[in-house]
Amino acid sequence: MRDSVQRFLRSLELESESSANTVAAYGNDLSQFTKWADTAHSRSRIAEMDDALLMEYMLYLRERGYANSTIARKTAALRSFFGHLVRTEVLRSDPTEKLALLAAHPAQLSKPGKFRPPSDKLMAILAA
Repeated sequence: MRDSVQRFLRSLELESESSANTVAAYGNDLSQFTKWADTAHSRSRIAEMDDALLMEYMLYLRERGYANSTIARKTAALRSFFGHLVRTEVLRSDPTEKLALLAAHPAQLSKPGKFRPPSDKLMAILAA
């Protein structure tokens, strides 16, 4: 997965109008995610990434006390990365699609240490 991240960052530098700061921040955010996925779940291949793992990562960040704005930036980096993988046909579907639903229900990511389980309604949406 690290090679895919490097190719994505290179495409941001060459093909988009992303600033050097954005590319660096996305690089840091994606590096942190890949380390977490590999360490916490022994998942290092792109094909092993799914929406449940990504949601667990968002909850992990919240439990660690990251600000909502930081979590939003990290989510944006992940969405951009996985969207790129779909556009370049590395992946068929984007595992970050359901993160937008979680972001639309911020009460589900309440204060650190105070996680509220998702409502039945939200779980039905996520399961669809």
